[in-house]
Amino acid sequence: MSLVTARNIERVDVEPGEVVRLEIPYSEVCMHMRVAGRVMDVLLTTSAAGYAKAQLLQDDGTPFSFPIAPEEAGIRRDYSVTDRPVGFYAYREVVDERTAPYFRERYAEATA
Repeated sequence: MSLVTARNIERVDVEPGEVVRLEIPYSEVCMHMRVAGRVMDVLLTTSAAGYAKAQLLQDDGTPFSFPIAPEEAGIRRDYSVTDRPVGFYAYREVVDERTAPYFRERYAEATA
């Protein structure tokens, strides 16, 4: 496997109802669900009581298992925002001409 020394990372603001594609972190819940390290779509939603939750989505858009805490899925809370009660953001890797070979090789290993 190639070693990418510098990763091209961007911050993405996420609002409830939006879907963001992320590499799922190695959190305890994601390790238990056996999705840690996979690239998946994550839907940020809120419960009837107003609590945020993250729904992992399969490739066809259907829900994967049950909703989990946003932090477990790699979506963080930003309490410093002033125009809404709580903001959410995530970091994702940008695929460019420098990192594309790494992603192609990684995808080939995952699907082999």
